[in-house]
Amino acid sequence: MTAAATTTFAHRLGSALGTAARFCLHDRNPMVRWIKRAIVLVVLGAVLVNSFSWILSALLTTISLGIGLYAFSKIDTDNVDFFKEDKATSESEDQQYRAPFYGEYEHPDYYLYFND
Repeated sequence: MTAAATTTFAHRLGSALGTAARFCLHDRNPMVRWIKRAIVLVVLGAVLVNSFSWILSALLTTISLGIGLYAFSKIDTDNVDFFKEDKATSESEDQQYRAPFYGEYEHPDYYLYFND
């Protein structure tokens, strides 16, 4: 059995696209051929114009992710301390800046412990 005898989805799709391309781009009459080519170019141009913002947004997203990954790969992780703020504040300082709970406004010593 030859390879051309297969009827897979890819084979049928390729055959259909080839037939469509042959119909649109080839003809014995040069005038008809150029009219068909112009129609194909107009259709492709319309599709590109309608999807320009989608193409541009996908391109910009890819570029920004690439720049972010590049910048992230250049970071020297040995010199970066990710938890520096957590180590700098102790538990007593952390309690000083927390928001008061419901009912603590009425506590008699509220203004001694919380700084507004």
